[in-house]
Amino acid sequence: MSQRFLKIALVLVLCFPAISFFAQNAKPVSNAHDDDDDDLEALLDKLEDVLDKTSTLSVNLNYADKVIVLGRDYGLNSYNLAPGLAYKDKSGISIYVNALVWDSLPEVAGRGPRVAETDLGLGYDFKLNKNLSGSIGYEHWFNNYGNDTLQKALTNYISADLSYDLEGFTAGLSGYYVFGKQSGIGTNFSLAKTFVIPKIFGHKDKIAFTPSLTAELANGGVQRPVLIRKVNKQGVPVVSKEGKPVYVRKTTTDKAIAIRDYDFALQVTYAWLGVMDITPALHYMIPENLAAGENIVNGVSSTAGFFYFSIDTKWPLWRKSKPKN
Repeated sequence: MSQRFLKIALVLVLCFPAISFFAQNAKPVSNAHDDDDDDLEALLDKLEDVLDKTSTLSVNLNYADKVIVLGRDYGLNSYNLAPGLAYKDKSGISIYVNALVWDSLPEVAGRGPRVAETDLGLGYDFKLNKNLSGSIGYEHWFNNYGNDTLQKALTNYISADLSYDLEGFTAGLSGYYVFGKQSGIGTNFSLAKTFVIPKIFGHKDKIAFTPSLTAELANGGVQRPVLIRKVNKQGVPVVSKEGKPVYVRKTTTDKAIAIRDYDFALQVTYAWLGVMDITPALHYMIPENLAAGENIVNGVSSTAGFFYFSIDTKWPLWRKSKPKN
């Protein structure tokens, strides 16, 4: 286990008491008020459960300031903007479409927002008991980046997830198989703790703080884009007219299953139940088992961890029936 992982894990552990203190002291001191808060939190949980079992059409808009796969980026210094539309039936079956918009694409000169990928998905959510839930899903990816080989390398994604909740702690296990002309498999392990404060601006909203850690194990059998320093016939590194290093984009593969990244995150979710969900998050990503040129930060190949920011939003447009209060 790397020293970087141990240091960041220690920081995350030290953050838990501070977040817990804030969450606990955000509530009124009076016992009567504490009872009211407990009743209100139970009411919000009940309403949330009703909403989960109601057929809903929602629009979502998600953003991340880096494009990341297996803890690596594409060497693009690009953001990822993902608008989408989803219909979830009360049976747990859902169908959705998402577009991934990047401001730079591999092997395409210039910058500007362009649709790099469109995902069409089908999923099913289920509960095995009060604490254990899961989901299965399939996505077809319509890729629009890189050369023809890269576009067709990965076009199908199958996933299965299990989540166990107990006293605010959530342990997650997920697996996926992605395939096209090439294929890859992976597993994610996650642990999170949620602190909830009800009634922020009204009687049907809440805010939740969720620090989490996710470790991803996967094989690298899929061709991944990397940047390699260009050299001339004499083996001397080439520089541009501006004196900057010149890179050549290539691909790398390795079939060993290994830890590819650790993702430490702090999410803050504001939920106005039935109206909107907004979740900004600060992440610290640690890539592991890197090939030369795989992880590019500010134009330079790096093995160091890095921060990135994301925000996920969900806005219900329509419900089959209005849930009772």
